[in-house]
Amino acid sequence: MTRLMIDLFSGLGGASEAFIHSPKWIVKRFEVNPELKGVPCTSIGDVMNIEVDRLQGASLIWASPPCLDFSRAFSAPAPTALREGREFEPDMTLVEKAIAIIDEVNPQYWVIENVRGAIPVFEDILGKPRQIIHDRWMLWGNFPLICVDPDWRVHRWHKERIWGTEPMSMNKRSLIPLEISTALLEALETQTTISDWQRGG
Repeated sequence: MTRLMIDLFSGLGGASEAFIHSPKWIVKRFEVNPELKGVPCTSIGDVMNIEVDRLQGASLIWASPPCLDFSRAFSAPAPTALREGREFEPDMTLVEKAIAIIDEVNPQYWVIENVRGAIPVFEDILGKPRQIIHDRWMLWGNFPLICVDPDWRVHRWHKERIWGTEPMSMNKRSLIPLEISTALLEALETQTTISDWQRGG
């Protein structure tokens, strides 16, 4: 039996890339940027307006809300406001919407991913991250811990990061690497649940 994965704020589709190649999963991606309409299985539209009925039955929801408001990068809004002596309040609208969707659909597994700067902002509603991968990807949610090669970032992802101002540079920088998607897929497919024991007994 196939299972459904929902990838919210999917961008270039990195989080669900391993799942889309697995015969055991169906993937639905949702992204607001029309430039990404060519990414397979992507529906273009605002997550704020999503019809939750389209998501029912999902076994896994992954959400990577835009990270700019939480970033500690020099030119990001929060550090810029600090240097200029201004107050800055990050916009939590999309994060709260993702949580509301997860609560309504109630999937077996869910992940909300963001940057390190999101930790103090997310803690009040999500607690501490369930897993931090290479000090780069903060993962909140309900999922089995995933195992990624500790040397992988230096050898692969770090060398392939895209900087600059070309139109897709932000999407490329925020792409969830295939190694993380694959590790999550493997963790879910090897996870033994109470219902699995009941079926086997």
